[in-house]
Amino acid sequence: MAIKPLVKNDKFLFLKIFLLGSFVAGALLIKKATRPKREILRGKTLKKKQLNIKENLASFIDQAGEKVGETVSNVLGETTSVIVNTATKSAQAVSEFILDSTVGNIIKQVDKLPKHEQEKIKEYICQ
Repeated sequence: MAIKPLVKNDKFLFLKIFLLGSFVAGALLIKKATRPKREILRGKTLKKKQLNIKENLASFIDQAGEKVGETVSNVLGETTSVIVNTATKSAQAVSEFILDSTVGNIIKQVDKLPKHEQEKIKEYICQ
């Protein structure tokens, strides 16, 4: 008994192989055609993430600038008050020193005068 071939017609076999090859080629083409779309979507997602990062960075820089401005204002205010207090105390100390050294010397000189002249000077000062 002879084995009969499954396919009787060679044209039918050729058609099956051609259709199978077309399906495989179509599947590969579809896969390649959708790949750029995925990359484009990934690119858009990356651009959105980059924009979010830029916005967050800009917001952070703005907030940091505000905080630095506040800190500088506080430091400047404290420094100004310390300088004003120091200048006031220095001025008072200098005026007291000048008064003590000049008036003290004048009083010493007045004490050396006779009582009669001391009384006249006191009258002039009290006027």
